Formats: sequence, structure tokens, C-alpha cells
Amino acid sequence: MRRLYNLYGPSEDTTYSTFALVERQSGPSLRAPAIGVPLDGTAAHVLGRGGEPLPVGVPGELFLGGAGLARGYLGRPDLTAERFVPDPFTRWYRRQERGSTAPATWCGGGRPAI
Repeated sequence: MRRLYNLYGPSEDTTYSTFALVERQSGPSLRAPAIGVPLDGTAAHVLGRGGEPLPVGVPGELFLGGAGLARGYLGRPDLTAERFVPDPFTRWYRRQERGSTAPATWCGGGRPAI
């Protein structure tokens, strides 16, 4: 195998939202791959509680948006209102994985990590 890519995304954003080339690793200090950069037509932002962009290394919530974003949850307007956030230019999906308290952070180079 020459290259391995990590494709990340919840089903609310057509499964794949970001991608990253996974670097070959060895030894005791293995680390999880970054989720990468947004695919064409999508956007990813790590935001604070007030919706403000956060700098590299500061934990926050991952928001995804763009062409593949679902309209919401069928028959669940309450959950749709909680997870799909309106914006003057587009709508965003607020990633909240059940049972997970892992925040998102910027790794630098436009790459978010979870």
C-alpha cells in the first residue's frame, strides 16, 4: 500500500467531510490521525461556546457545513434545532457524538482534530 487516507464525517454531512493522508508511524508513541482538511464544497470550523473561532490547540466544538449537509432529522424538529445551526450564509452541523466528551481542536495548517 502506497498511501492511506483518513476520511472523516458524520452521516449528517454525507459521511465524508474531511480527509488527511495518514503518515506512517512506528514505536511506542503512536497517535491518532488528524481528521484532515475539508473536502471541496465543505467547511469545518472549531468554535467556542459563543460561536467564536478558536486558535490552534484550544479545544472547542467541531462545526461542519457545505454542499453535503443534511436538512435535519426526519420527524425530530427538536434534535434538528439543536444540531443544525443557522447562519446568515449557510447552515452548520454541530458535532456531538453520544457518550463522547472529546473536544475538537485545530492542529494548524487548517486541520481540525478530535
